[in-house]
Amino acid sequence: MLDLVLRANGFTRKRGTWTRQNLTAGGLVDLDIVPDNGQYLCTLRKSTTPLLTVTRDEDGVASLVATFLTS
Repeated sequence: MLDLVLRANGFTRKRGTWTRQNLTAGGLVDLDIVPDNGQYLCTLRKSTTPLLTVTRDEDGVASLVATFLTS
């Protein structure tokens, strides 16, 4: 079911990772989703720099890591 939802929303799959590129005012941003045995790792990144990482385990417990960039 997750496969159908992600494809319908513009995600592509490569080597087990679902990715969608979004063009924003700040440039190109990628959203990666990696499903793994009921757990999910979601990363919002700009180029190779992760901006926001969310993990969710099979019990519904989530953790969030934010990266603040300075110029």
